[in-house]
Amino acid sequence: MCKKHYKKRVCVDCGGVKMVLTSSKGIRCNSCANKISSKGRGLIDITGDRFGQLIAIRRHHIKNNQAFWLCQCDCGHEHIAAVSHLRNGDTRSCGCLHKSQNGLSGTRTYKSWNCMVRRCSVDTVNRWKHYGGKGVVVCERWKSSYLNFLEDMGERPEGKSLDRIDVNGDYCPENCRWATGKEQGRNKNSNKLATYNNKTATLVEWQEITGIDADTLSWRLKHGWTDEETLTLQVSHLGRSKKRLQRNALSSSIDEQ
Repeated sequence: MCKKHYKKRVCVDCGGVKMVLTSSKGIRCNSCANKISSKGRGLIDITGDRFGQLIAIRRHHIKNNQAFWLCQCDCGHEHIAAVSHLRNGDTRSCGCLHKSQNGLSGTRTYKSWNCMVRRCSVDTVNRWKHYGGKGVVVCERWKSSYLNFLEDMGERPEGKSLDRIDVNGDYCPENCRWATGKEQGRNKNSNKLATYNNKTATLVEWQEITGIDADTLSWRLKHGWTDEETLTLQVSHLGRSKKRLQRNALSSSIDEQ
């Protein structure tokens, strides 16, 4: 006997819920008798969700297969916006935010703020899985206002971009800085560390200290070399020394057999 599969449909007009077969078509709401789209149009319920300075209150109307929601802005005004514009970050206020930020949206600092908010809030952006998808959030003070972000961080310096000091932490004043690409490269979870003479540093930092290329250091660690061997033996004689040790070890194991 074929197993029947059901799913929840929500009426985009009155919000009524109805469990129906996945193969059902021409479904009508039990409350208002309006037709429910077989494609699941407007199924997302965002009541109470915050989008920038807007809080979704209720679904207002449907136009061109698009659901529009009535929202309350932090400034006190109400605003009607398409649910897709709310979710992708295009609409974040009733218009007061744009007025207060007029003339600032083209700056490097604004672009950094906008990218930060989008990659932590919008699940359709390319880098979402590395930020919002991992639970990284933007503090409410920054998320609700670019001007607050500008006040805390200042203008973005030339050649630098926004960086979290603790890469596992959130975006907030205590955990952010303007950093160069080199500084950010050293501040990654994927960085390999090595220790010598009670000093622990990344391979890029050891490259500057020892003069040995970071790729060479990485190869040595990957192939079982100790931190001391990796960091102290120079390339000119290191390869021959290591190969000689490996040959001796191999000869010993063969003799034992």
